[in-house]
Amino acid sequence: MGNVANLPDPRPQTPNPTPTKSKQQMIEQIRRTNRGVSPDFLESFDESALSDYLRRLTTVLGRRGRDSVWVRRGDSPAVVARA
Repeated sequence: MGNVANLPDPRPQTPNPTPTKSKQQMIEQIRRTNRGVSPDFLESFDESALSDYLRRLTTVLGRRGRDSVWVRRGDSPAVVARA
């Protein structure tokens, strides 16, 4: 078998819906989808977290079925537990 590092990533990539949006623009876009969240709550997050959440919202609202894929970024845990 060949070197796996040289193979392309088979996972579909979700385009970033916020390439040049300001923090305020991302908050407005999130609130159009999630009307229950307050602007003050969203203001407490940095641009990176808002961008991730907006990407997730966009993915959830998109296609469904076996071709619908969301890939969690590697810098956040999938499961969190308190001891």
